[in-house]
Amino acid sequence: MTQKTNEQGQKVYEVLSEEYIRLKECELNLLKRHINEAKDHGINVPEKWYEEQKELEFHIETLKAEL
Repeated sequence: MTQKTNEQGQKVYEVLSEEYIRLKECELNLLKRHINEAKDHGINVPEKWYEEQKELEFHIETLKAEL
């Protein structure tokens, strides 16, 4: 993402950042759904999925704090 110095450029930067956060939240929700479906079907959930979930949650919170 790029940030321009004029007011219009800054608004574009903010919109892109908010959209990026929404996309990451969708990715997190999809991962959570996969985890829950695996549990519901008695399938062992890979530890990697839980690690990825924690990383996404941390990344999203960091992005929100930076906005």
